[in-house]
Amino acid sequence: MINSSLVSAQNRVRLYWTNIPNITQPKDKNIVLANILEDGVTDRSKSYCLDAHYACG
Repeated sequence: MINSSLVSAQNRVRLYWTNIPNITQPKDKNIVLANILEDGVTDRSKSYCLDAHYACG
């Protein structure tokens, strides 16, 4: 089980299976939501979901 918060601005636990030996948890890259937002404004450090709405026309 690896939480995406170690390598992204998301906070989501994921399960990974592999038969590759000696695989360990990734190191925390300290990526927060403000690092990926274009305007840099956020009221929290991690996100459970980022929504994008696109108008077609």
